[in-house]
Amino acid sequence: MHRLNLPVYVWTVNEKLRMQKVLHKGVNELIADNIVEAMEVVKDTRR
Repeated sequence: MHRLNLPVYVWTVNEKLRMQKVLHKGVNELIADNIVEAMEVVKDTRR
């Protein structure tokens, strides 16, 4: 989808490892049940 200049969103990603994987693949937004944990993973991954 990025090739078409469209944003990529993923929903209900609740495991840390899966969050890290999708973030490394370049998703634009991540939706999770545990917001605090997701924010920590995003912060650590984007360093």
